[in-house]
Amino acid sequence: MALSEARVVFGGLHLGAGVTALMLNDPAVYLTLGVAWSVGLLARFYSMVADKTSLQHSLPGIVVDAVMAFLLLGGLLFRA
Repeated sequence: MALSEARVVFGGLHLGAGVTALMLNDPAVYLTLGVAWSVGLLARFYSMVADKTSLQHSLPGIVVDAVMAFLLLGGLLFRA
């Protein structure tokens, strides 16, 4: 059961959201996903403090979350 949950949360949910964003091509969808990744990044920092984990241990997740948030919000932030 736990492995199935991991596949849903870490695979299916992200894949479905990404494909839907590409299909709809609506800035509101990209904004929503970008904000979600940004809040996830904030939650990761909170988790580091609450769980007393090291930056080295959390760095891969921080990088992925930050890059995804930037990619999703970048088009809206740097629109000419």
